[in-house]
Order: sequence, then structure tokens, then C-alpha cells
Amino acid sequence: MPYVPQFTIRPALLTEVERIAALRERIQSAAIDLAWIPALQKDTRTRNVHASTAIEGNPLTLEQVRALDEGRELSRAGGRAKREVLNYFAGLRYVENNVVREAISRLKGSIEVTSRPGQGSTFTLRLPLTLAIIQVLMARVAGESFALPLDIVVRTVMVRPTDVQRVLGQRVSAVER
Repeated sequence: MPYVPQFTIRPALLTEVERIAALRERIQSAAIDLAWIPALQKDTRTRNVHASTAIEGNPLTLEQVRALDEGRELSRAGGRAKREVLNYFAGLRYVENNVVREAISRLKGSIEVTSRPGQGSTFTLRLPLTLAIIQVLMARVAGESFALPLDIVVRTVMVRPTDVQRVLGQRVSAVER
């Protein structure tokens, strides 16, 4: 026999539900602006380009690769080595501008790219605050509280004290499938 709760909707309850709904909307529309991400992305991209081209025999140092990324001219580097590095940067920009943008869009976020010749690019990533919040089911067992991630909860069942029995010294309750 399924549990049927008995309750009355009162004006105070409706007011509280409306207040919670308004706060939930504010939380979902809030954005996290992480100013350090662009600098980290730029450094990671530069190191990636250097490591990947060095494996193929490119003689440019990390500092020379960084200079090319910033638009500075290298006088002593060969043309082929510079082209290889610049092509690699172009390929990474393509991935960043398309693949990453699609993934962020699916998360209901946005990415903004601002480039300045000779100074590099700035990437501003905005994601909904709800990505930092995990929805959980709070449960109390034997006086101890537990937070269960909702994505692992299949269903919840109300167990009445009269449904609890002792089997082999343990308290158990049968749950229908």
C-alpha cells in the first residue's frame, strides 16, 4: 500500500515556495567569472605547442614559442620552425573556438575570446552557478546525516514504523519493486 501524505497548503507555505523559486532562479542565472583561467589557458597552450613541436624536432625553445604567440619577431629562428609553431597555434585556436564553444554552450555557459596583436588572447569563461552546486537527498540514519547525490537515487520510499520487522536480530523493511 503506497504512502499518501496528508497535508494542507497554507498561504505561508505558498509564500515560502515562491521565495524559494525566486532564489533558485537567481542562483541558476548567476555566472562565475574566473579571471585566472585565460592566463592559465594561454600558458598551457604555449607549453602544449612547444612540447608537441619539439617532439617532431622543432628547435625552438619555450621562450621562443612564447614570443611567437605574443606576436614578437624571432630573428635567429628558421622560417620552417616558425611556420610549424604558428600552424600549431592556429590548429589549437580552431579547436578552442569550435569544439570548446559547443561544449560550453551545452552547459548553458558562454566563452568570450578577446585577441590583441602582440599581447595574446583573453578567454572569458562563464558557467552557470548551478554547475558548482550538487543536488542531493539528505537522509538521517541513527542520528547521523548523509547527503546522497540525486543522480544515484533511483527512488524514495516512505517506511512506517509498523512496516519494520526484526530478521536475524536486524531491523528490516520489505520494499516492493
